[in-house]
Amino acid sequence: MTVDNNLLASIEYIPFIDESGQLPEAFQGKIGVYAIFDGEKKLQFVGYSRDVYLSLKQHLVRQPEYCYFVKVQTIEVLVELF
Repeated sequence: MTVDNNLLASIEYIPFIDESGQLPEAFQGKIGVYAIFDGEKKLQFVGYSRDVYLSLKQHLVRQPEYCYFVKVQTIEVLVELF
């Protein structure tokens, strides 16, 4: 998989957990692509999820040493009715 660094660079870094120790709830139930960065803002992982919030939670539990910042691009799904 290749990552478009120009696009990735244009997305804002978000702390993996906020001041109260919570994950960004804005991504709960959201479909999207996300990138995880360590404390030095070095890219560690790029993934796609049907629920970005749950995926971030799993990463935090499994590999907390890499979970300092995240960049997320959510995707709106349009459903066509026939």
